[in-house]
Parts: sequence; C-alpha cells; structure tokens
Amino acid sequence: SAHPLTGAPSEAAHPGIATYARLAVYAPRGPAIARARWGETTRVLGTALPEMRVIMQPYDGDALERAVANGLADFVLAPAPVLARLSGRYPIETVAQSTAAVRENDPMAASGAAVIVANNDPALVVGDLQDRILWAAGDSDAEGLAGLRLMLRREGPAAERRFTEIRHMGYPVDAVVYQVRAMRGSVGVVPVCLVESMVREGLIGPNDVRVLGSSNEPPGRCRASGALFPGWALASAAFTPEAKRNALVDVLLKLPPGHPSLLAGSIAGWTLPPTGPASTQALGRLLVPEPTLTERVAAFISIRRTETGLIALGVLTFVILFALYTAFLQIRFSRTKRALIRTHSELEEKRNALEHAQRVMLVGELGTSLAHELNQPLESILNYSHGCRARAENIPEASSLVAPLGMVEKEVKRAADVVRRLRRLIRRDAPSRREASPSAVVDETVELMTAGLRRAGIDVKVERAAPAPVWKFDTVALQQILVNVLKNAMESIHGADPSVRPAHPSVRISETMNENLWTVRVEDNGPGFPEGSDPAIEPFFTTKANGLGLGLALCRQCAESLGGTFRIGRADAGTGVVAELRLPVGEAVHSREDPT
Repeated sequence: SAHPLTGAPSEAAHPGIATYARLAVYAPRGPAIARARWGETTRVLGTALPEMRVIMQPYDGDALERAVANGLADFVLAPAPVLARLSGRYPIETVAQSTAAVRENDPMAASGAAVIVANNDPALVVGDLQDRILWAAGDSDAEGLAGLRLMLRREGPAAERRFTEIRHMGYPVDAVVYQVRAMRGSVGVVPVCLVESMVREGLIGPNDVRVLGSSNEPPGRCRASGALFPGWALASAAFTPEAKRNALVDVLLKLPPGHPSLLAGSIAGWTLPPTGPASTQALGRLLVPEPTLTERVAAFISIRRTETGLIALGVLTFVILFALYTAFLQIRFSRTKRALIRTHSELEEKRNALEHAQRVMLVGELGTSLAHELNQPLESILNYSHGCRARAENIPEASSLVAPLGMVEKEVKRAADVVRRLRRLIRRDAPSRREASPSAVVDETVELMTAGLRRAGIDVKVERAAPAPVWKFDTVALQQILVNVLKNAMESIHGADPSVRPAHPSVRISETMNENLWTVRVEDNGPGFPEGSDPAIEPFFTTKANGLGLGLALCRQCAESLGGTFRIGRADAGTGVVAELRLPVGEAVHSREDPT
C-alpha cells in the first residue's frame, strides 16, 4: 500500500534510507525525563527499521534551536508551539501530530502557558498583576511564553504595565517553579501541566504555587492561564530524504492504541497534520494574530513615543558631548598643571645644583689656600726630623730614636703627597705615577693604620691568593682611598652605641685578581648605615655629627682618576659596611716575587 502522505510504498524495504536518523527531542525538564517519555518510541522506531539506526538526542530550548540551525537534526519531536517558532526561522515541516492523551489528567496532553504565583499571592488572574518581574526559562520557551504573549497582545497597551522585566532562569524549566516558590511576589510562566507533574513527582507541595485564571478547574486536571495549542508533533528537516521521512511516519501511524510507547508518551496515537505543512503556518498565525484596532492605536502611540525618545536622545547626546568637552578641558588643565609643577621642580633642582657647585668652588679655593699654607710647615717638620735623625745616628744613647724619627719623616712625606694630590685634584693637574704593586700599598696602609685600629680594639685581617703584579699608577691616590675607608670603619665601630657595637670588632681586607681587573674589598662588622638611610657618595653627605661629607666623594674621584670604580654599601651579613674598589691592571712591569 502507498504512504498516505507521499504515495510512496510503505510495506516494502526502503532502499533509499540512510544508515541513521537523528531525532532531536525537546527536553525542557532535562534529558532524563525526556528519555523516560520518548525512549520507548525511539526503541520502537529502531526495531521496526533495522536498516536504520535511530539516534535520540534530548535538547533544551536554546540547544534545540542551535541543533536545527546547524543541521544536526533530521527530525524534531516537540510541542506544536515550539515547532511553529522553529519553522518560522528554519526549513522544517510537521509530518505527524499526536492525538489526545489517554487520560484526562495526563501531563502535556496539550500545550500552552501556565502563569504561576506563590499560593499566598493576592493575585487571582493575570489581570490582577501590576509592575511585576516575570521569570521564564528563556526566549526559546515558546510553549510557555507563546500563550502569555498572545494573551497580553489581545489585552492591548494595558499589558505593558503587567510586567516591568522578564528574567530568564535557563533550563530545566523546573527552576522557574522553585524561584516563584522561594521569592515572594514573583511571577513565572511555565508550560501547562508542569506544576501538576512536579506535584505528582513529589518535587513540590500541592499548595506551594498555583496557576492564575484556573480556579474553577477540577482537582487533578492540568490548569492553563490562556489558550491551549496542539500537543506534541514530529517535524522533518528539509534536507531529510523523503524515504527516511516516509519510513518513520509509517511506523508511528501503525502503532496500535495502548502501545507502551504511546502510554509512555502520554498520547493516544499519531496522525497526519490536518492540512499538511500548512498547519504549522496556521499555528504561527494563531500565535501572532492580526493586529486589532487597539493594537493599531498602541502602535501609533509607540511611534509618537519613539519621536519623543529621539528628541530625548538628542538632548542626552548633547549633554554627553558637553560633559566630554568639559572632561577634555579638565584633562588639559591637569596636564598643564603637572607640567608647571615639573618645571618648578626642575628649576629647584638646578638651583640646588648651582648652590652645590658654588660650595664645591669655595671648597676648591679653600683647599688650594690650605695646601699652600700646609706645605711650609710640612717642609720644616721634614727638615727638623731629618736633622734629628742624623744627630741620633751619631749618639749611641739616642739610637732608639732613629727608627721613630724615620717614621716621622715617612709620614710627613706622605702628608705632603696628600696635600699635593689635593691641590692637583682641585687644579685638575695630571697625577704622578710610579711603579708599584697595589698589594704593597695595601700592606703599607694597614701598617700605617695598625696603631689606631688596635687602640680601638679592631682586628684587621688581609686575605689574598697572591700579590698583585707591578704596574705604573698613582700610589698616593690608592693609599688615600684605603686610609679613608679604614678610618671610616674605625670611627663607625668606635663611635657606635654599646647596644649595637660588635663584641669582636673586625675589618677584613680581601684582594682578588680576575684577568686584567684587580679588586679589593674592605668589610667591617660595625653597625653600618643608619636605618632608613641609603649609602651615598655625594659631596657634603655625611652621617657623622662633625663630618664634612667629603671623604667618600674624594675616594670616588681618586678611583676615577685611577681608571677604576668605587662603591660602598651594606655588608652581605646585614650589618656593617663593605667598600669595593676595582682597578684595571696596567701594563705589568714585573711581579712582586720577581727577583729582578
């Protein structure tokens, strides 16, 4: 016999059927409930069509629309309003329609909207609602929202005051019922018969929520707030082969009354759409009826409101532009103000630098005068000590004075060298250089400072792997650096507060050679720099009450004149100070250990 819809043979095998059929099932309450209701129907289709694998895939409203849009469904099983919404956007057509439910109170015997409130809400019908928030699963919930929108559209402009906002809870749609039960004064829209199903399943109590506009319905029967629409139907995608479509419809139409798949689906059977694909279009016209006179007047009022809105938008745009212009002026003013502050700060820095340069110039003049004044007494002391030493060498009783007088001569000569060097630095004269090993200068300086360090109770230790080579450099400059550093260490430890003074004061001098770089580190275990101050090597910076702040600055100048670098900082142990001098090794003359 021929298929009643297409005329194709229905009893014979279907050679044009593909190996699978993707059946997308609307699952507003989740996959488990959808499989429990339509899983038997899927199994029957697969058994009746062994040459074709029927794959059931439950989708919520949003996912179902995406599946249809992306061509992932050959067939769609859903309530008629859902199919009507999809057919208005995608090429699908209804090919089979379910008939009335077996029992009057079976869930979803038809489709429609149920507007629900809490049981203690004063509203009795939808018309009692005023300025409420409406909760729904989503825009894709055509089954619940369709009837409500139709009801509000027929009501006219007054419906605008019913709800101030529509909020979407998402799927499963049971969440809307829970929200209405939990939030006082809230309103929800759900598919018809959902409340009765949840009561039967024990998910909510019979008096938790109620459906508006259905107080006269007998107990146990599904309540609706507006018009009802046809129930579940099967739609086919336009790309589904005709043979596959005919095969599935043929199996559904031949299901006998009372079949387990029909009972599980709460339907009496399957039939063809009354007028074929046009039935979906008719349902669409039902959901979107012709505008009434009231709706036309409301549209006219809406246009006038739009014009008023455009004027308001223009005024708002002007205000925004004016505010932006004002903000722009404020930003320009702020930038100009910051530029003025920055310029003022730069001028202050230059003024301080000028004052500093004047102080340096004054110190230079004083230093030149002081060097000139000191040269004469030093020459006199040198001559007297030389004469005393010469006489002491000829008097046996005074032989013990020969060595001390020699040391006096040596120190006077060093003092004279320091004065001459200071004068050269002030005048920027070229330093005098002589052949020596920096290790020898270190030893001489330590020997010179030993007496003062011992009086302060400070132990001095010199560490080196091997003596440095001999080359030409300014030995006075190197000795001046070492003397200043050792003197600072001695004064720092000796003048420290007893609470922070180390129990065993010490100064460690270590030398290292790295290719053409000679490094000497002088590290003490004193109190170090005061808390909150940073080491500085600037002229006139000092932490001593009676200091001038010139010692470390002269050390840096001496190091630069030697072609090296000088830095000072906190010791690695956390207390004390470490000074480090690095000098490039010049052209070596010979090693200290070289006998020649």
